Amino acid sequence: MKILLRNTLVPALLLALAFGQAHGQATMYGVGDLAGGASWSQVRDVTKTGGVIYAVGSGSANSGSTSGDTAFLWTSSGGLSAIPNLATNTQTNFVTASDITPDAAYIASRSHYDSSPDRQAVQVTTSSLTPLALASPGGFSTPSYAVSISNDGSVLYGVAGNGSGQSQAVRFVAGGSATAIPFASVGDTWSSPVARAISSNGNLMLGTSSSNSLISGAGSRAFLYNNTAASITLLPLLSGGSWSQGLAMNSAGSLMLLGGDTPTNANGELYLYDGSTVAALGTPDPSLGLNIFGGMSADGSVVGLTWTGASSNQSFIYNSHGWQDFYGVASGSGANLSGWTTLNINGISEDGTLVWGDGLHNGNNEGFVMEFSSGYLSAVPEPSTYAAIAGAASLAIAGWRRRRSAPV
Repeated sequence: MKILLRNTLVPALLLALAFGQAHGQATMYGVGDLAGGASWSQVRDVTKTGGVIYAVGSGSANSGSTSGDTAFLWTSSGGLSAIPNLATNTQTNFVTASDITPDAAYIASRSHYDSSPDRQAVQVTTSSLTPLALASPGGFSTPSYAVSISNDGSVLYGVAGNGSGQSQAVRFVAGGSATAIPFASVGDTWSSPVARAISSNGNLMLGTSSSNSLISGAGSRAFLYNNTAASITLLPLLSGGSWSQGLAMNSAGSLMLLGGDTPTNANGELYLYDGSTVAALGTPDPSLGLNIFGGMSADGSVVGLTWTGASSNQSFIYNSHGWQDFYGVASGSGANLSGWTTLNINGISEDGTLVWGDGLHNGNNEGFVMEFSSGYLSAVPEPSTYAAIAGAASLAIAGWRRRRSAPV
């Protein structure tokens, strides 16, 4: 009886392992869309606290809009809510919430402040969705945007117009001062913090400064701003490279995800930098270019990016197995992707369990959040591993059947 039980359990356990590796490892959440305007939404940042997922981004709520015109807050327990403007406004200019604190108490966003198309950087209190306008530094003007926020909500980074037709990175203190951050290099005319790339206390900020008003390409350089030291440090390039851009930074400020060119890849590759060492990650396809949004886990074991192509974009994650198509990974996780045909990555949580962005859902652009089981994305195996597990299970079952049919 013990032998029979053992012979029954072994193949059953192997089958469960093979099935479990590819199924039930993720949950897909579509955030839907705000009432009014086009059917369009996009998620820019996500946190999970108290068992509830909070997502912020942009939706369409105004007539005539074909994309995002209204910032929103979405929760897994309560759905989608519009973040109000500082003043009643029906403009269709792009408005989005870009970052939310880990405890979901505050949001970095932008808002219309009168009937004009201009927008202003705001800090939003999540509990009441009340926006607080952030002052621009002397000589600066709207439009201004807030794209990152410290853990306690008191420090925000963003962009403002400097009165010379240029956009420049700015450090905001909620209810207090606003300080323009100098350009990283002489001759630069544009700079911006990387969305969400801020240390937990707001002291460090990852940004990109450029002489061509573009976020990547010739003339662009990633930099690290240190508020305590009032210093700007240009970050290293890849070997033989000429430009770089910032993409993500962990909340400790100890690891950064960057992109830049090499002599063999002018479109750009990814690399990690920990303050002393450059770790090149390469590219999934040399014909693809870097996007402006990326994400990584705190230790860099999972990296995600939507790469731009001539005719379409493609999303990939990178882990110890190399580059993997994100849609394939999501499909293999067992998540319900019914109606979803594309998935664009805008970010990854520090614990590597949440991935967010937007994609095509039943033909409409819709924001999403995917929640993966802990460790899944950093260890998700190559297809050959699935085959090996399934093969072992099949052999065990065959052997068990032969033993069952043999005379006792």
